[in-house]
Amino acid sequence: MSATVSSPATLASCFERIAIINLPSRADRRREMRAELSRLGLALKPGHTEFFPAVRPAEIGDWPGIGARGCFLSHYTVLKDALARGQRSVLFIEDDCCFTPALIERQAEVAERLAGEDWDIAHLGHVQPLEPTESLLVPWDEPLMTTHLYAVNHTILKRLVEFLELVMSRPNGHPDGGPQHYDGALCMFRAQNPDVRNFIAAPTLATQRSSRSDINGQWYDRMPVLRNAVNLLRKARRR
Repeated sequence: MSATVSSPATLASCFERIAIINLPSRADRRREMRAELSRLGLALKPGHTEFFPAVRPAEIGDWPGIGARGCFLSHYTVLKDALARGQRSVLFIEDDCCFTPALIERQAEVAERLAGEDWDIAHLGHVQPLEPTESLLVPWDEPLMTTHLYAVNHTILKRLVEFLELVMSRPNGHPDGGPQHYDGALCMFRAQNPDVRNFIAAPTLATQRSSRSDINGQWYDRMPVLRNAVNLLRKARRR
């Protein structure tokens, strides 16, 4: 009798849901993300790996900007839905995410590390200049910017959703956290819940592609002619 050969672990096998945050108007980023997913061997699958239509609010309110409010609401909506569905883990991918060669080559190791570790939040993509480590994931209790590739476990899902709802209900500048950029709110949540087991990839497993931002766009991104020219230059630079 031949031995059963198990398939290598993948990110798809690690998470009950993979949400790719994408504004419906950004077809350019959907095309780029499909190419990124293909590099990692991830296929779109309804109910599991799929694009989430990002929120575009009509008003800024107390938030730093329309994009910041939309980003916050988009992540919050996915988390709240995951809680309602009883999903055990969610991987977030923002649509300007670019997977590093380290993730492409060591995806199975990353997946196995996540499966064998007690974690609450795992930042796989970030901007910290960390040296490569044997373990790939290390505990981290410092502030972090960006949320282009991170995961949330069911262990803190309810607490995080409730915290984000409090943030939305408070005025801007509230000492416990009012309307702000989503990555800032995530840092405040961790600071106010020191028991949260936060891990970070060392080195980062994803960067952000250079493209027009819907959160902090430059002035030339708001002018159609110049925007098209700049986008061509960005694509040429990436190649």
